[in-house]
Amino acid sequence: MAKFLHYHSDRAIKTPDPWGQYELSDTEGADEVLDVKVEGDLHPRLRILADGTFQRGTGGVAPTTWNGVGEWEVYAEWTTPGTYGSVTLPSDAIAAEWIAVGGGGGGGSGRRDAAATARGGGGAGGPAGAGRTTLRGSVLAETFTVQVGTKGTGGAAVTADTTNGNAGTAGTSSLVSGSTTGYVCVGSAGGGGGGGISGGGGAAGSPGVTLETAGTSGAGGNGTAGGSASSVMIGPGGGGGGGAINAANTTFNGGTNGFLMNSLTASGSAATGGAAGAAGAAASVTKRQLGVALGQGGCGGSSSVSAAAGAGGAGGYPGAPGGGGGASQNTFDSGPGGAGADGYVVVWVLRPS
Repeated sequence: MAKFLHYHSDRAIKTPDPWGQYELSDTEGADEVLDVKVEGDLHPRLRILADGTFQRGTGGVAPTTWNGVGEWEVYAEWTTPGTYGSVTLPSDAIAAEWIAVGGGGGGGSGRRDAAATARGGGGAGGPAGAGRTTLRGSVLAETFTVQVGTKGTGGAAVTADTTNGNAGTAGTSSLVSGSTTGYVCVGSAGGGGGGGISGGGGAAGSPGVTLETAGTSGAGGNGTAGGSASSVMIGPGGGGGGGAINAANTTFNGGTNGFLMNSLTASGSAATGGAAGAAGAAASVTKRQLGVALGQGGCGGSSSVSAAAGAGGAGGYPGAPGGGGGASQNTFDSGPGGAGADGYVVVWVLRPS
């Protein structure tokens, strides 16, 4: 049981009610203090000085100045896909914030077919979801298991004539679970982009669930340029679809990736003339503001009738999808889809100063 001891060698208490309001008077050369001790302590565990300053100690030594709660700081982060068990937080943590980003989906490759046929570009993979959870109280003492999601692979280039493009694969989710509570934070995976087909572009991969409206990726071109991704406020940016070839043998550009509004990272340029799509920009992942902490999707590759088509760009780390590959004419390889980016998990803690 705590005892509240008032040290007031020269202080007058001007109220007869010990549980009421104290009116304190100063005497030159002495400071008024309020000390809090536990029975048996040699020194106070908490001291409040007359000027409002707080001091804190253990009871065994004199207290020192305490400025209150400290700043949020990165306690641990995981950047390599895999499962990590027996994760514990500091015993003095006041709160913890987990952020989990899943793996981005891979883009699909374009179709390869004869002249005078419509050949679709590959669809971009889907951007991963980003989850964020703040924990307080008894859950902080649990033991956690962290799973970091893997990226999806891009669909391989088509090397046989008159063949549809190959779909990209989905990423895997990033997960954080407590030993008692179960799942506390989830960053879901982005889906794989579809391969280009005859007369149609590959479908864009489905986006993972994110904190706000997720970005969307572009579908592969269907007699047009590859679809461009939408802009996004929070979440990995979408990827661009691969360029198509129409029945008149006209080639088209790949689609651009999305614009990350919070990071002010502009969309990449569209690929032209069989060029590969630009890779998405990686992001600074040490910031708690998720809008500037996530990767940008890869751009789509452009189509070609006289050489191998352009590859989809790789997704930026973490969690962004690969772009779709461009369509090609028989004899020449279609553009492969770009790989997505791996997932990421970080835990921030708030501790006393």
